[in-house]
Amino acid sequence: CQSRKARLGSCMREKVHRFGKHRNLTGIISEPVDHARNGPLPAVIILNAGLIHHVGPFRVNVVLARTIASIGCFACRFDLSGIGDSGPSLDNHSYWEQPVSDIRETMDFIAARHGVREFILVGACSGADNAHRTALADERVIGAVFLDGYCFPTFQYYLRRYGPPILSIRKWRDLLLRFIARRFSGRREGNAGIILPEGIDYTEFPPRNKVRRE
Repeated sequence: CQSRKARLGSCMREKVHRFGKHRNLTGIISEPVDHARNGPLPAVIILNAGLIHHVGPFRVNVVLARTIASIGCFACRFDLSGIGDSGPSLDNHSYWEQPVSDIRETMDFIAARHGVREFILVGACSGADNAHRTALADERVIGAVFLDGYCFPTFQYYLRRYGPPILSIRKWRDLLLRFIARRFSGRREGNAGIILPEGIDYTEFPPRNKVRRE
């Protein structure tokens, strides 16, 4: 592990920056030591996953940024407005517009400082959603990596999810036994009329056709 850190340290260096229109954004740029010959290469911007600050889940953003810089590309991991080390924005943007604005200001800063003209966005979970929206809004984004991004159920999903229970004799038997037990037990369960959802999802996906078109 120490030898790996030594190799990365010889290929890159890191600097903390405060930037943005209101200087409320904070990010760490991993710079390749020898990048003069790699001017045309795009820079990689790694986004927040939910409310996790710029280190990322299990420090994956740190390892990823340093590895990217060690092969000659600029890599930036920064916090969106109001997350981690970044202060709140003074703009009156909506919940969906603010991340896009923050990412574009980050691209502006890297472009002005290092002359990079093209970018690749890496996002997990809500970061993938934000990368998707920014790629639509800014032509400087030439690529994006979506981890746990938009996902829609397919025919095979329904087949695998509901097929085995429907074809299971044991499950039909258990269902019948439970029905008989409730029917003749004379007891009424307090929550008998409550239907609980299978799960709770706080993300509202756009329509499938819209995402496919985009």
